Amino acid sequence: MRKIAEKVALIAQICIAMIFVVTALFYIVGIIPQNTLQDNAVVLIVMIILAVLFVGTSAYLLYMNFSELQNLRRILLYADAKSATSTNVKVVTKIARACADKIEGVHVKKTKIRADEKNGYTATFTVEVSAPSVTPVLEQLRCLVEDSFGETLGLTFNTITFEVIKLKNQAVADLNKAKKRAKGITQSASEVQDLYANPDDDGTTDQIDAQTPVDEQTDQTSTDEKPHVEYDITDDEEQTE
Repeated sequence: MRKIAEKVALIAQICIAMIFVVTALFYIVGIIPQNTLQDNAVVLIVMIILAVLFVGTSAYLLYMNFSELQNLRRILLYADAKSATSTNVKVVTKIARACADKIEGVHVKKTKIRADEKNGYTATFTVEVSAPSVTPVLEQLRCLVEDSFGETLGLTFNTITFEVIKLKNQAVADLNKAKKRAKGITQSASEVQDLYANPDDDGTTDQIDAQTPVDEQTDQTSTDEKPHVEYDITDDEEQTE
């Protein structure tokens, strides 16, 4: 149905464009008088209608060719010189939903398939999740989908993407735990600001004293001082006597 609509829109656009080209050519050559559009209201209305149709068909063709409707409706599974085997999106969606039925908390709503740059296919599944955790459920579905497509159709997708459009079971984190973490972060930020706002004279004295134990500090000060030694000096004569 979509292909037929595109063909009809394309044929209508070509016909309207030919009418405009011929009319403009006749108007330039002089076959059509210059005041025809101003004097004849019927011709003016017809030209306005054709212009609206031309703009409408152009917008429709652009939308069909450059929008997300470029998703593939048929997928080629196997082809040789004598025959070809293909499937459609409905079959792929049915297999994906059958896989989702085996997993509690997930439901496949829609399937989008596109061709990628690697001459393969990418699949996007729109899902609804009611499980407490989304990631484990979707990873299970991914594995089931890959195995089912490989065994049933012999089809392998280069990329499988899940789009969660509805989450029925939303887990709420502990508020008290979040408050404690926020308080700790705020306190740490405040301490850092105070440190930069009120630096020490040399910036290192207090840190060294705070990090060095008291015993080591006392030992260091005692070793820095020179020992006091008393010498008994007498004359040689007194010693001989």
